[in-house]
Amino acid sequence: VNSWFSGKKSILTKFTVGTIDYLLLMGLKQKHLFLRHLGLSGKVVVIDEVHAYDAYMGQYLRKALSWLGAYHVPIVILSATLPKDKRNALIKAYLRGKYGSKFKKQLQAPTDWENAQAYPLLSIVDGCQIKQITEFPGKSDQQPMRIAVQHIDSEDVDLIAQVVDKISDGGVAGIIVNTVKRAQQLAQLVPHGVKLMVLHSAFLATDRARQEQALQAAIGKNGTRPERLIVIGTQVLEQSLDIDFDVLYT
Repeated sequence: VNSWFSGKKSILTKFTVGTIDYLLLMGLKQKHLFLRHLGLSGKVVVIDEVHAYDAYMGQYLRKALSWLGAYHVPIVILSATLPKDKRNALIKAYLRGKYGSKFKKQLQAPTDWENAQAYPLLSIVDGCQIKQITEFPGKSDQQPMRIAVQHIDSEDVDLIAQVVDKISDGGVAGIIVNTVKRAQQLAQLVPHGVKLMVLHSAFLATDRARQEQALQAAIGKNGTRPERLIVIGTQVLEQSLDIDFDVLYT
């Protein structure tokens, strides 16, 4: 039986795991498209890391969600950093598929739900009703803590000086930037005598794996934390690394 579920027919299996492209193809016009729609129409669809998709992929994702809404398919969408505009667009795409373009007349939702920025936030589409949950008592294994967020806009030299000053009495500082080039430039500005670790996607795979292991050993769970350390990297620092900074510049 299992051998029959191969190629395009694999979508008909009870459980299917694939990349996001596997789902986005649902929004394209192509041969045997009905087979993909048939397979997905009877499933619960789980989409992870939805914030990572660009505008091009997002367009096809909204089309796929509209189709899934038309089939009344339950969907779970997960993200740690989803902007409110993207969240609202995904919800509306699903509702549009389920109820048509006039869903807004039937919609029941909390006041100003589109601007909700609580974290964590659970948004539930239940029929034509939107519910939002912001309190999750008893679900955390940590004591409540206060986190201060400050916006800064300074030159790289001033930034590094501020970071060094911040950990002058000890601590681990993380700096996450958008490009490998900027990470390398910032690393060159760190004064001698301050321990530094750099991680970005331009490392060879073996070197990057070694660097990740060293990071985990230093500032990961049960790590031997150094007295002072600056870690500079790109978004690879945010992916699958269980590490802990005392102060983070991003």
